[in-house]
Amino acid sequence: MIPALVASASGAFNDMLASLNITGIEGWRFDGVVVVAVAIRNNMGQVPSGGMVQIRSGFTVLRSVALSSIGSVTHGTYVVAHLAAAAVGDREPDADNIRVLFILNSTALFTVVATLWQDARQSAPIFRSVISNMGSSDAPSVTLPSAHVDAAIDALAVQGTVTATAGPGQTVIATPITSAVVEGLIVRGGASYGAGASSVVLSWSLSASRPWAIMGASMMPASPLRRSAGMEGRGAITVPIGGLTGYSDRSSSMAGRGRGQADVALVPMARVATPGYGIAQVVVSRSEVSVGAHRPRGGSY
Repeated sequence: MIPALVASASGAFNDMLASLNITGIEGWRFDGVVVVAVAIRNNMGQVPSGGMVQIRSGFTVLRSVALSSIGSVTHGTYVVAHLAAAAVGDREPDADNIRVLFILNSTALFTVVATLWQDARQSAPIFRSVISNMGSSDAPSVTLPSAHVDAAIDALAVQGTVTATAGPGQTVIATPITSAVVEGLIVRGGASYGAGASSVVLSWSLSASRPWAIMGASMMPASPLRRSAGMEGRGAITVPIGGLTGYSDRSSSMAGRGRGQADVALVPMARVATPGYGIAQVVVSRSEVSVGAHRPRGGSY
């Protein structure tokens, strides 16, 4: 399972607050993460100061999750590249859009690319690695330690109105967008992603040399026991059973660990008899898979 991009939204702002709506989220079902890539024109020391993700049905907020900073890199008084994220879990049946609010400490020119991913890790650390780079050239890049099950994501910030082309193997999430021009100041921001590997290079080609900053992050997949394929009874997982630390003479289950395993079809409830270890019970509830076992009455493990 590899984190998969579901939907995105982007915009340019001259303010302290950015508000974006991610629509078309029907493909999101389980283990969602919202990632926000920000490019800031840093003429007065502007820095991110917070943000929030609202899961909504129409205009009704079903729940809210705070954005957490992943990392920032500042290139002098030119530009700032910033990444933030929020684990949003499973989609409510009525949810049809996600509102993303991002806040700076003062008014600035900035761009925001907000993305929704599914099948992503839900507990810290969500990202295997977070790396930054900056320079003045026509070839921004960042190299990430990663893994083949990860998704590698970047946030690019460039001073000026140059065009930017993503490197080989990368998918552009948003064509680099340009903020409003105020007193000759301007910033371009973009975001892309690529497949994970032991080492991943995320790069861009600019039409001219400019000051730039780039953040990269390698997002890890959801836990193997949180398999979206199984929530409708498709696929199978391998679960350890036996070697219990305790047992029950009744049908209640006890947590087990140790030797033995069984391939269990993912259905709302399944039981599998395993020679020498009794019966393992797998219960799937919305987004969690719990495994337990019990000793048959009069039997033994």
